[in-house]
Amino acid sequence: MNQSHEARSVSLPGPVVDTDWLAAHLDEVQVLDVRMEPRSYAGPLCPEDEPLFAPEPLRGLTGHVPGAVAVPWKRLSEKRVEYGVEVAGMRPQPESFQALMQECGVDADRPVVIAGRCANIKELAACTRLFWLLRYFGHDAVALLDGGVAQWAKAGLPLEHEVVQPARGNFEVKATRTELVADLDQVRQVVTGGDGQLLDARALDVYLGLTAPAKMVPLHGWGHISGAKLFSAKLIANRLGPATFYTPDMIEAAAKALKVDPHEASITYCNSGVLGSVTWFALSELLENRAVRLFDGSMHQWSRTVPDAIVRFVME
Repeated sequence: MNQSHEARSVSLPGPVVDTDWLAAHLDEVQVLDVRMEPRSYAGPLCPEDEPLFAPEPLRGLTGHVPGAVAVPWKRLSEKRVEYGVEVAGMRPQPESFQALMQECGVDADRPVVIAGRCANIKELAACTRLFWLLRYFGHDAVALLDGGVAQWAKAGLPLEHEVVQPARGNFEVKATRTELVADLDQVRQVVTGGDGQLLDARALDVYLGLTAPAKMVPLHGWGHISGAKLFSAKLIANRLGPATFYTPDMIEAAAKALKVDPHEASITYCNSGVLGSVTWFALSELLENRAVRLFDGSMHQWSRTVPDAIVRFVME
C-alpha cells in the first residue's frame, strides 16, 4: 500500500486521542506504529515472543491501524560516548531522526498519531518514547492513541496486515528541546541536594535491588539512584491491557500516595530511558507539569559513571 500526502489536516484534541476520534479523522493524520516486536505489525507473532501475562483476547494480536506506517524501533536509539563512557540506548542525532521520519512519511505540517500494539506497559513505553523524541525534535502536533492497536481491535475496528509504504515526508528538525532531557550533571545536582525530585519508573522489586534490571545495567547497578523516589510506569496505565491511561486524577492520587509531588520539577528515569518516558508523559502531558525531564542515559549510564550513588533495600 502506497500512502500519499493528499489528505486534509486536523487539530489534535490533546496528547491522547481515543479510537472514536481516530476512526473519524484517520485520513487527516499520519499514523505511526512503533513496537519492539516488529513481526506483529504485518505478520504472525511467534508464540515464544508473546508475554505470558498477556490477557487471552490480546494474546497473539497482530496487525495495525489502517494506513499506519511502521517505525523501526532499533533506529530510535544510538550508541555514543558521554563523560568518557560508551552509552547505548541514547536518543538519535538530529540528522538521523530527521531522515527516519522522512522515510516514514512524516510531514512538518501534518499531525501525527502514534498507535503501537499497546497490549501491555512495555509496548506503551515504545510509543511514549517516540512521542518524547518527536517533541524533543520540535514536532508538537503529536498524540497517542489510548490503548493503541489493542484498544482499536477491542472496539471492533478493522486491522490491516500489509506493510504500508509511504511517500517520503518533509519532516525537519528545526530545534531541539533541551528542556525535555536531563543529562548526567543535572541528575547529579538533584542527588546532591539540588532542587527537584528524581523519579524511578521501574517496578518496586527492581527499584529495591531485589530483581536484576535490564541486561544493559551491570551487576553493581542493582538498586536505584540515591534519593530517587519510586513512581512506577505501572501506575500510569492498565498493565493488563489494553494499556489505556488512568485518569489524571487517579495518576495524581497514586503519586501522592507514594509521597511524590506530581507538580514539582522532576527527572524521570528507568534502565535505558524507555519506561521512564511513560512516567514523563504522565506528568508532563496528562498532568501538564512542564518542568519534567527524562534522563536519557538512565541506569545504563549512571551505573557506568556514578556507581557509588546506587542504593538497595531503601525506600526514599
